[in-house]
Amino acid sequence: MRIQKSVFALTTALLCLSLAACSERPAPVAAVEATRPAPILTVGRRTADEALRLPGRVRAARRAELSFDVPGFVDSFSLEEGRRVKAGEVVARLDDRIYRSRLDAARAEFERARNDLARYQRLWESEQAVARAEVDDRRARLEAARTSLAAAERDLADTAIKAPFEGVITRRRIEPFTNVQAKQPIAELQDLRALEVVVNVPERLVRRMRPQQAAVAFLEGERSVEGDRAAPGQVLRLELQSFAAEADALTQTYAVVLAVRSVPAGVNLLPGMAVSLEPAADAGGAPAADAAITVPLAAVAADAHGRPGVWVVGDDGRVARRPVRTGAIVGADIVVESGLAPGERVVAAGVGALREGMRVRALEAR
Repeated sequence: MRIQKSVFALTTALLCLSLAACSERPAPVAAVEATRPAPILTVGRRTADEALRLPGRVRAARRAELSFDVPGFVDSFSLEEGRRVKAGEVVARLDDRIYRSRLDAARAEFERARNDLARYQRLWESEQAVARAEVDDRRARLEAARTSLAAAERDLADTAIKAPFEGVITRRRIEPFTNVQAKQPIAELQDLRALEVVVNVPERLVRRMRPQQAAVAFLEGERSVEGDRAAPGQVLRLELQSFAAEADALTQTYAVVLAVRSVPAGVNLLPGMAVSLEPAADAGGAPAADAAITVPLAAVAADAHGRPGVWVVGDDGRVARRPVRTGAIVGADIVVESGLAPGERVVAAGVGALREGMRVRALEAR
């Protein structure tokens, strides 16, 4: 009997302890803030030579997109790429049978209107039953017929494309014997005797530019080992021609055009080739400029309004977006003209995943 009471008491005690344990709530676990790994670099300045080496592209000073002013079927075609043509040479024709028929009809209508006007003019002058208003009506019909005839003659002439200047067919955009629309580009003609270089230049350099300022450039891959400079005899001599009056909205750079004044012997310079440009001197003849702040292209991203910015890392490891004004692209980097100071840290890549106040930890950026 005592054993049964002891077992009953022990069971009751265990049951109470179990109920008490079930009634206790687990202690809340503190949330751990995630830290995102990111390549971080410390902002510095590049040397003057590096900062002022601007990428450019060669193009022909005279170039034209060839197209027909009327639609039709191309039945004559002399637009092989690389073919040299003379000014005024016919390089393509449309099937002109429809346009000749329209011209014949316009001529017939013009002759009919001219004869009608002459007949009514004679009747009115002989004081027969013809009102002056009828004579004026026939005169208006003649002018309308004259306009239609001129349009038909122009359309027939537009079935042939003539080279506007001597040059080389550099690109063909259609296949022979196809239908084309009016103003549809069919080929590109360029005059390779006069070449120029187009380069995007930051505002700080444009402010010091002057007419006919000299510059030098070299072809990509034509650098010597020492000093990373152009190999002897491979330097292109350039001269400032013009620059855009308004900066690009995104890059805040100005498109500058420089004429190629001399090409080294043995160098086959062609449109589309990439060059690196180095301004020879500023407006006062002094060395080009001070060193510039640059960051990787991947570090700069535009906001919803198209304004460029970078993500600056604070001392607490949190990021904050900062607007910047960018300049020229230098290789894989871009010049930052304002908004950053040497010694600051920025996220070098993967900025699309960042949010204001996010904590990051550094990876090696370069």
